[in-house]
Amino acid sequence: MICHNTLRARPRQEFGADAFPVKILILTWKDPGDPEAGGNEVTLLELARRLAGQGHSVTWLTRRFPGVSCEERRQGIRFVRIGGKWTVYFQAYRFYRRLQDKPDVVVDVINVAGWLTPLYVREPILVWANQIVDQVFFCQWPFLLAHLGRYCERFQYRWYRDVPMLCYSPSVRKDLEDVGIPGGNILPIPLGVDHQRYWPGAKSGTPLFVCVSRLANWKRIDACIRAMPEVCRKHPTAKLVVVGKGPAGARLKRLVAQLRLAGRIEFEDQNVFFYEPCPADRKIPLLQQSWALLQMSIKEGWGLTISEANACGTLAIVSGAPGLRDNVRHMHTGLVLAEHPTTEEIARAMCLIIENPALRAELEGHAVQSASRLDWRRSAETLESYLFRVAPRARPNLGAVPRNP
Repeated sequence: MICHNTLRARPRQEFGADAFPVKILILTWKDPGDPEAGGNEVTLLELARRLAGQGHSVTWLTRRFPGVSCEERRQGIRFVRIGGKWTVYFQAYRFYRRLQDKPDVVVDVINVAGWLTPLYVREPILVWANQIVDQVFFCQWPFLLAHLGRYCERFQYRWYRDVPMLCYSPSVRKDLEDVGIPGGNILPIPLGVDHQRYWPGAKSGTPLFVCVSRLANWKRIDACIRAMPEVCRKHPTAKLVVVGKGPAGARLKRLVAQLRLAGRIEFEDQNVFFYEPCPADRKIPLLQQSWALLQMSIKEGWGLTISEANACGTLAIVSGAPGLRDNVRHMHTGLVLAEHPTTEEIARAMCLIIENPALRAELEGHAVQSASRLDWRRSAETLESYLFRVAPRARPNLGAVPRNP
């Protein structure tokens, strides 16, 4: 059973004469240890641990999963895990209502479904808006159910119109405005890269491509696999490594067998995702060694793995989908293909990178420069400034941003 302890804060003097630490309650579907964790959890962890390091009180509430404790403290963050995949939303409501000492700010992380905090939270709210899923429903669900999911997703934003929303890409901003969020309520925040972990390394001596992604239909990894026969016909030593796990894994492996690409395509689906340095980490060496990262998703919020690959000196070949086209500059840090690229287009792009080493070197150089400007510390400072502004008790007289009534 969870003990609903108060959210403790450090003494005021650690923050200067005019500021209190902020008590933050983060509501999100997953935490970094969740088997389905991804880029969103990486981003939140990087920000939350830096806020905790600055003396702020951070509680991260999420769902439970097998083999994990209900409550623990790591990297200065209090993790509380209650409920299951769907019951966690109601359990979060109960947790909030039972708190004797309410948080200064509630961070409502919308990952398809929001927490509807404007309906019951009286304290200031910040929404972390990852992306509007929209057409992705049609890759995951039957047609009628997908329409219902799309409608419900868009409908929920009517309760968030007066709440400030954090947004990290132009595509997400446009989507939020399309569902009725006023542009003045959308607050930009840059993302970062952990440069202590991601840096350029030695490249493979033969053409190596990598996909780093959750293995789901909407990621379109099958398109990358189907491009490989043509690439291998022209360049027999070319290889693709798919890094990740997910529900489409078995189907993708069957596809590799059907195309007789054993040895040309490999899967790294165990012991590859780590949030701290670890000898078993395979993702970072593969990003350093590869000639290009492939990312053909139907839609992304930003594509954090692209930034990580760029920091490793690796260019990206991406579809022109929302989010991805914000993160990659065509013929500068990588190649941006059509929004729905054919396998032939993907194969041509891969062959171009193999056959034009001068272009590849130029794009790699620009990719490193682009990633060097991404800094998690600056991201955390931006988030901290918004927290101070919406929580007047923590930092008075810093101006105002829109907040819930």
